[in-house]
Amino acid sequence: MLYRLQSVGTGGTQRGERFLYDHPPTATECARLTHLTLKPGLSACLRRLYGVIVSMVQSRWAPWVRQNNRSLQQDSLLEAFLFGCNRTAVSVHAERFWHLQDRRCFYSGDRLSSPRSGEVDHFIPWSRYPCDSPLNLVLASKRENQRRRERADAAADAVKGAHTPAA
Repeated sequence: MLYRLQSVGTGGTQRGERFLYDHPPTATECARLTHLTLKPGLSACLRRLYGVIVSMVQSRWAPWVRQNNRSLQQDSLLEAFLFGCNRTAVSVHAERFWHLQDRRCFYSGDRLSSPRSGEVDHFIPWSRYPCDSPLNLVLASKRENQRRRERADAAADAVKGAHTPAA
């Protein structure tokens, strides 16, 4: 499959200019490779073209995933799930959630004196679902949000320290 990575403009054949790296002429021989050596100057070119390459890959990958997973056709958050998204300031939603949640902490139900007395929290933690959509946000008291953070940290530590059973 390695030869296909650089088969641009070859009309579907395996022959063509090897502009990324040298490789054996057959797929069988390529399968035996243990490493690649990039052509001189290639890493600098890839670095300069990073934005273009990422845009091209992402613009083709999400439609391919949708095409091959029919249940995802209408999922507007697929791109965020596949590629992550940049974090945004979620505190701008505090006042809206304060009113929607009847001025209460989502987790404890305690009264919040103002939107600023709470914190906008990711219901599903950012580390598990990197999405700042209001559908994944709630307003929590600072105390409850801290408790939730501590429980998540403890759970993450427990997972890291868990031993895998011997086979």
